[in-house]
Amino acid sequence: NRGTLFLDIPEAEIVLDEKGNIKDIRKRLSFDAHSLIEEFMIAANVHTAKKMKALGKGVFRIHEKPSLEKLQNYADVAIVYKSSFNPTWDKAGEISTYLKSIEENPARSLLNKMLLRSLKKAKYSNLQDIGHFALALVDYTHFTSPIRRYPDLVVHRLLKGASYYDDNTLKHISEVCSLGEVNAMEAERNIIRIKQARYMEDKIGKGFIAEITGLNDYGMFLQLKDVFVEGYLPFAKFGFDQFVFDPSKMSVSGKQTNIKYKLGDEIEVKVASVDVFEGKIEFSASISVNTLSKKDSQNNKKK
Repeated sequence: NRGTLFLDIPEAEIVLDEKGNIKDIRKRLSFDAHSLIEEFMIAANVHTAKKMKALGKGVFRIHEKPSLEKLQNYADVAIVYKSSFNPTWDKAGEISTYLKSIEENPARSLLNKMLLRSLKKAKYSNLQDIGHFALALVDYTHFTSPIRRYPDLVVHRLLKGASYYDDNTLKHISEVCSLGEVNAMEAERNIIRIKQARYMEDKIGKGFIAEITGLNDYGMFLQLKDVFVEGYLPFAKFGFDQFVFDPSKMSVSGKQTNIKYKLGDEIEVKVASVDVFEGKIEFSASISVNTLSKKDSQNNKKK
């Protein structure tokens, strides 16, 4: 109701066996119960932020408004993906309405990720009057997890009357914890990529069905259907044709075969190579020139 900006960015869930080996990687599910608990925590955080503001000092969780330049760059790209975005939108609710309008867009996942990169990162601050843009809140902090987040612990100490935190100390704590959070998130992403690559390491040559989630001049980004793993398919791995990328249609077509692919299409691929250390997975196309010839022959017979 308050116009919260929610970006649906799928997350990987690593499933381990009793020995700690990876037995599956799947999309992490989210249920209404999760949202309900999240709202309870948000309510506690808001109430706590108001308490700290009354004290005259604290560690707040802030999220600044995005810059017009970043939103304009996003709008320019969104047009390519057949999506209309107004860069002058300065309320989370307006962007949230836009996100609902692209739910059926084949490029939805890519557009969501690109929008996330266009927004500023939430961080900790001792400044009281900035608020949280994505949550559409004037007062916000982190209070609910003092056993795993240091800012929450500081907030608990302040509420209990700790007098040894001055503004300079709180500013330093906020800056250090914000940087630590960025580093931790990057480490988590790297670990997930490494785990995904390790899981696929013994599957080189195995076939999968994948969805095209992104395209550029050199290849396509893919999301496997049966396992929550992403990778890249260079056009050079097709071997039998040269593909041309058409940004206006967000599609590629073969010069010789005229075979076409667009965002959201499914394609049969094989795992071509895996670099566990870099967390990279590369695919090759299962389709061959012989297969295409047979399809052309069948189509001619039908005619």
